[in-house]
Amino acid sequence: MRQVFLLALTIALVFSLCACTDTGKAEKISEEFENAQRIVLTADIRADYGDKVFDFKITCTRTPDETSIEIKEPEEIAGIRAVCTEDGYEIEYDGAIMTTGAVTRNGLSPAEALPCLIDCWQDGYFIALLKETYGDTKTLVLDSRITDTVYQKTWFDAETLLPVKSEIMQSGKSVIICEFENVIVE
Repeated sequence: MRQVFLLALTIALVFSLCACTDTGKAEKISEEFENAQRIVLTADIRADYGDKVFDFKITCTRTPDETSIEIKEPEEIAGIRAVCTEDGYEIEYDGAIMTTGAVTRNGLSPAEALPCLIDCWQDGYFIALLKETYGDTKTLVLDSRITDTVYQKTWFDAETLLPVKSEIMQSGKSVIICEFENVIVE
C-alpha cells in the first residue's frame, strides 16, 4: 500500500512539474511579445463568413509607436499599407475594401486579426494551456478570450515559442484562421 501511495505521489509531482514548466513557457511567450521593440507577422488569413470565404496574405508590423498592415494578397490590392490608429482599422484602395466587413458580432475583421492576436499574446491571460502536435511541430496551445463570445487559440512552437497557427472563434465556430509564414520578435 505504501508503494502505491509513493507511486501516486511521484506521478502527481511529475505532472505538477510539467505543468509549471508549460506555465512558465506561457509566461515567457507573453513577456517576449510584451517587451518586443518590433514584431513582424506574415500570415495567410482565411475569413469565413458562413456563405463566403475570403483569403488574404498580410504582414503586420508593430513597434511601441505604431501598428501597420501591408496586404500581400489578393493581387488586386497587394502592396497597400496602412497605419492603424486607436480610432480603428480600415484599408481602402480604389474602391476595394480589405476588411470585407466584420466577421464577429463585435466587429472584428480580417484586417484587425493580427493586431488583435498580438494584444492577446501580450496580455498573457490565457484560459487554457495544452500540448499538441501540429503537423510535425510540437506545440503549446494557448487560448484566451477576446470578448464574451470571441476566443482565440494559438499554437506556439514548443521550442522557439513563436506562433505557428491561430484561430479566432465566434461562439465556438472558427471565423478567422491565420497560418504564420514569417514571425520576427525583436
